[in-house]
Amino acid sequence: MNRLLVKYLHIQAVRGSVPCQYMLGKHYYQLEPEYWSKAYAWLSVAAEQGHEKAVSTAAVLEAKLKAELLNAGRELTDEYKKEINKRFWLKT
Repeated sequence: MNRLLVKYLHIQAVRGSVPCQYMLGKHYYQLEPEYWSKAYAWLSVAAEQGHEKAVSTAAVLEAKLKAELLNAGRELTDEYKKEINKRFWLKT
């Protein structure tokens, strides 16, 4: 996936687009394991909003992650949710 598309997906994911959150998570999951904490975070955000594929993919990834990367992914999940909520409240 090219950089411009990843940037677009990130912008839309932060704006609350669940499909973009899922696609961004899948993108990071297809990279080296060092990116899997980002993958887990975006998949978790999408999963919490009911995206079925994100739920199953996040569960598979969680089983593969070492504790250090899993904890990093959970921290990123919280950061991403705060960023999304912040943008949501700025719109209203």
